[in-house]
Formats: sequence, C-alpha cells, structure tokens
Amino acid sequence: MGRVKKQKPKRRSVSSGVEATNFVCWADADYICARAMLLDGFLVQGAALSNTAIEKYLKAVRLIFGMGANQSHNVAELYASLKGKSVPPLNEGYLRTITKAYRLRYPDDLEPVFNVVLSQWQLLAELDASVFAIRKPFEIRRSDQREAVTQFDSWLKNSHHRLVDRNSAFSPYKRHALFENPGSWYEVRVLSNGHIMEAHYSAVVADDGSFEAEALVPKPA
Repeated sequence: MGRVKKQKPKRRSVSSGVEATNFVCWADADYICARAMLLDGFLVQGAALSNTAIEKYLKAVRLIFGMGANQSHNVAELYASLKGKSVPPLNEGYLRTITKAYRLRYPDDLEPVFNVVLSQWQLLAELDASVFAIRKPFEIRRSDQREAVTQFDSWLKNSHHRLVDRNSAFSPYKRHALFENPGSWYEVRVLSNGHIMEAHYSAVVADDGSFEAEALVPKPA
C-alpha cells in the first residue's frame, strides 16, 4: 500500500511504513466486522473483534513511535505503554472490559471468579469513539506521496451502511439515540467449582462511560 507520512505537526509519521499501514488496514477490517457483530447482538464475538481492532490500531501507533508492534493482545496494557506519547484519551475501563472479553474465545480456560458484563450499546458507542480518536490522525500515502484510498476511506465517503449504521463518531447519528432503546446484555461468571453461569437479557443503560460492573453477583450463603 505505501506508508503514512506526517503532513502537519499534529499528524503522526510512520517510520516502518508498510508494516504500520498494514496494521491500520487490518484493524479497519476487524472494526467493521466488530460493528456488524455488535449490531446483530453477538456481544461476545463483537467484543473480541473490537479487542483485535483496537489492538492493531494501537500497534500501528507503537510502530509510529518506533516502539515495535509488541505481541500482547491486552489492549489496556498496549495503551498504557503509550502513556506520555501523543495519543488520544481512551476509556480505560472499556479497554479492560474488551481485554477480558477477548479471553472468552476459550471459556474452558477461564479461572474461577472470572466475570464480565457486556452491554451492546456501551460497546458499540465506545468502539466507534475509540476508533475515531485513534485513526483520525492517520494519513495513508503511497510511496510516490499520493494519497492512498483504503477500503475504509471508500466506505466512509460513500456512507456504507456497515460503517455508518448507528455510528455516532463517523456519521451524523447522535450517540444519545443509541441509549434511548433497550439493548442486548450478556453476563458470565465462572463459579468456584468451575461451572460457567451465563445470562442474556435486554435492558436500557445510561451512557455514563462506566464499564467493569461485576457480573452475576452470588448471594451470600
């Protein structure tokens, strides 16, 4: 594809060119798929793909700063590694939540007391806001310095429904509208005996930026 060139003082330059550009494009694909899963109510799958999207965007940023991509899948730790750099503020509770959700790919490996709460509209709104904040400064150019149009750019220009549907960051859609109707929820807890307890339901949630609620809290004996 080419490389990302720094055009203005606030725009990031990519030292490793093709590698960072690849991470951005890979992240774009994961982001679009994550949105589709969340909108369809597949919260575990959507949250896991959200993690891989944010992970790849952050690894592109690390490459810009000459830090190497890093092999971690923990987006909270990747974001922490960029503290002190010129990176946008992200909701760290959200990052920790999707990091936990990523572990749900292998529920048989979860330890007792593991628990997580996933809320459809919270996850979607924060995913869109996070991607917008991280990706906005990137300017992808070809090796001859001409601007490169990615699939993401094309979808944004043409208001493709997979990108703009209920997207309060990349479209005129108002974020508060997401939270006016009930959304899907998923809770899971691994009990002390290793058994897994899950709950699926629908409920309205406030857009207060709060994540990390404790899931399926056991009643005292």
